[in-house]
Amino acid sequence: MILLTPRSRTYLHDQSSRSISTLNRDGLACLLNASAISINIARPPVSLSLQYYPARSIENMTRPLTTAAAIIPSSEPMPAMMPRHPRLSDAVLNASISEVNIWAPQAIRTFHWRTTLVLATTTDGFLGVSLDMYQPVEHVYKLPEQPQNSFGTLQITPRTERLLYSTRTFYKACSVPMVTKVTVNNVYDLIVELGLQHYMFHAIHSSGCMFWNLQLLRLFQLKRWVAEGSYEAARETIQHYHIQLGGIKVPWPPVEGKYYRFRDFDDVRVLEVRSSDGRWEQVV
Repeated sequence: MILLTPRSRTYLHDQSSRSISTLNRDGLACLLNASAISINIARPPVSLSLQYYPARSIENMTRPLTTAAAIIPSSEPMPAMMPRHPRLSDAVLNASISEVNIWAPQAIRTFHWRTTLVLATTTDGFLGVSLDMYQPVEHVYKLPEQPQNSFGTLQITPRTERLLYSTRTFYKACSVPMVTKVTVNNVYDLIVELGLQHYMFHAIHSSGCMFWNLQLLRLFQLKRWVAEGSYEAARETIQHYHIQLGGIKVPWPPVEGKYYRFRDFDDVRVLEVRSSDGRWEQVV
């Protein structure tokens, strides 16, 4: 796989610049405006097996959208879930989880929250698996009335003990022990079954990641995987950080994102979002 990366003068030799592998209209303009272009031949990411990643989700990742009145993408979307990490082995997926943590590294502006599933024992060199729902910057995928990208991508990454959280200062919203046997695969199946990987951030962009992670903990509580009151305690902790660190770093209450789905009508794909009462509503 050949990756072409636009580089400004400031980042001419910086390795942190992001790569683009698909040259759409926006990407081509970005390349033309760059001071230089780096070319990198890299191994493509390992694809998920059909057993681990349902065929329906693979189709959602790769199928191009037909332009319709309800949704007009400006570029091809990133996948709702990134391909399986090459070191996320079957042994790690089948490992039992001892506790779940919601945390965020120190940041100058708004904190970005993640969930880490801590394994009961070190497995294949890893002690945890992180779930990161984020807004990709590799593409611009928006509705006509939204000037920014709102569609999230979920990344599932195995973590060693040294990098279980962050090498920087970080803040924990909770450290909740599991009260029954739950594996990483159980969590993955729950996410896919309920379509939680299909998440659209609010246009305000202030704390949609916080909302997603808290809702996942709430589901753990409803399934009795964690003790009653765990979700409420995590909310209280984050609210305390809001008072202590300020509303810019820790907005409160969290701005709610929307779970979405695409439906096919003849040759047109329509975007629908789930309302707070569980009904699906078409975006027009």
